[in-house]
Amino acid sequence: MSLTTTPPTTDRARRTPRGLAATASAAVLGAVLALAPSPALADTGLSGGSADWGVKESFRTYVTSFIAQGDYVGVDGATVTAAGTVDFPGAGGTLATDGSFDAAFSGGVVFTGHDYGNGPVLEVQVHDPRVEFDGTDAVVHARVVSRTFDGPFQTSPNPLVDYGEIAVTELTGESVTGTGTELSFTSTGGSLHADAVDAFAGFYSAGTAMDPISFTVTTD
Repeated sequence: MSLTTTPPTTDRARRTPRGLAATASAAVLGAVLALAPSPALADTGLSGGSADWGVKESFRTYVTSFIAQGDYVGVDGATVTAAGTVDFPGAGGTLATDGSFDAAFSGGVVFTGHDYGNGPVLEVQVHDPRVEFDGTDAVVHARVVSRTFDGPFQTSPNPLVDYGEIAVTELTGESVTGTGTELSFTSTGGSLHADAVDAFAGFYSAGTAMDPISFTVTTD
């Protein structure tokens, strides 16, 4: 049995509109200018806050369906929200003077399914997501651990493979705002990065639709 996947998006669809990126960078840079000591500008630390990310809605639906009869849970401080997404606590980061940033979060989510008594033959773990934004494009990186999935009728689980930190989702529709004490980021969509295809047990091809991510953190 196989999952129905969303066809890969085109390069044009994944590209952030130039005007939006410029607005986002300007907003963040304005926040930095308000915070940085004069006359020299300096990078700003990030702390606190949390990120809301569902990884992939259809995957969450699949593992909890009558077919996979599994579940997904938050671990190491991450929690599943009432909406079904996952809340990841803030874990620091840096906001640069040019409006780019690297925002880290802690905790993880573990997806499991197709357990026939010997343990789940389907298991994908996503830990410690990190959002990199260069002023134009944003990518979610995370440490992914998973099992090779040989199909829903596989009776014994394969060993877990730790892929380390990899690029998971290329985001689209990014919006960044800075208030002087907070940095907020939202996105409207995303696509599976080519580096994460094997880590997601080969379920999806590169470019398959993934969930957006949003977060708010404090600027130090």
